[in-house]
Amino acid sequence: MEGMKLTHTRLRLYADLPRADALRLAARMRRFPAVAAASVREGRIDLWHEGAIPSARICAAAARAVREAAEKAVTPTEQMAEFRRDAVISLAGFAAMELLRRGAPEVFAAVKILRSLLVLGIARNFIKTGIGGLIRDRQPNADTLTTTAVVASVLAGKPESSLMLLALSNGAEMLTSYAAEKARTHISGLLSLGQRDVWLVEETPDGEAERKVPVEEVRPGDTIAVHAGEKIVIDGRVLRGDAAVTQASITGESAPAMKSEGAPVYAGSVVEAGELVVAVEKVGGDTSLAHIVHLVEEAQTRRAPVQNFADQMANYLVPVSFLGAAIVYGATRDWGRVLNLLFIDFSCGLKLSTATAMSAAIAAAAKRGILVKGGNYIEALAHTDTVVLDKTGTLTVGVPEITFIRTAAGVS
Repeated sequence: MEGMKLTHTRLRLYADLPRADALRLAARMRRFPAVAAASVREGRIDLWHEGAIPSARICAAAARAVREAAEKAVTPTEQMAEFRRDAVISLAGFAAMELLRRGAPEVFAAVKILRSLLVLGIARNFIKTGIGGLIRDRQPNADTLTTTAVVASVLAGKPESSLMLLALSNGAEMLTSYAAEKARTHISGLLSLGQRDVWLVEETPDGEAERKVPVEEVRPGDTIAVHAGEKIVIDGRVLRGDAAVTQASITGESAPAMKSEGAPVYAGSVVEAGELVVAVEKVGGDTSLAHIVHLVEEAQTRRAPVQNFADQMANYLVPVSFLGAAIVYGATRDWGRVLNLLFIDFSCGLKLSTATAMSAAIAAAAKRGILVKGGNYIEALAHTDTVVLDKTGTLTVGVPEITFIRTAAGVS
């Protein structure tokens, strides 16, 4: 590396990235052969490289990172609400247009432009994804087909005919988001703290006093007291006291662990007996429990091979549908038949059904106390013939009990 001269290039991002996304993008930049070092912060990318860099590919990677960060910023709840609203508007619009067509055909014909604008507005997300996929991936996807059907219905002067398609598509997307949100809720509930207050230990002229405060008010460096039967809601280290602590949610061990001065304690643990005074080290999203919840929720997005297969099949079917539409139009010159063919395409159903099934399975497992780290593991279970369990409490209750008594000779 000695004598190598590096060139510095700075690129601007469209938006600031969260720290985790910025680190991922920097790592992605360093994979380019000419790039020796990369830094992403404060809405800019700094690159140190030898020779020319593939500017187009680097800009594409940066744009993709910004787009993915923006998509992650939209919560599943917000997505579900949007899909539900569009589905309801589609159904209501279809009913209103049908009533108008039958009751006042002149007015119905006069508001053709408004009808078209309404349909295009409801289909905005499908149009954005469909055209975006065509430009970005250079191949049509299921949303491209939906977009084509909507645009074809508008050009054919029958925009209302695609409203039922939009209602079904938005309804399916809403159910998929609902299943994913339910899975997240069950996972979070499985590992939740379930305790909102803590005993804060404060210095007073007479010594020390305990004051009950909300968890949100506790900061690293504070001192708290935890009594028998209470849950520990922070990560910290024992200052004094002795207690038996169940920390199954962190370690999986059902038997209580003895904690004394200097021992670490974790959020989500329960003090079964004794009392502890703990120095607070981590709170909220920095605790071990919060990291576990985040990792499991993030892992839920790991796709099963069957989902990738369904997506591929859906994308392969799209050109077939377009070809079929062209053949139907060539043979009949009837736009109505072409629209029928585009509307009954089932490639969207392939993608949505697999995603919904995986989310529902993860949610059902979480409801029964089982954490599944992603759809790929659910599919792998189909090929499992041996299960090895390494901890007491996984299948057993983890509590010893008397099963039989054998007495000595002469003792009843």
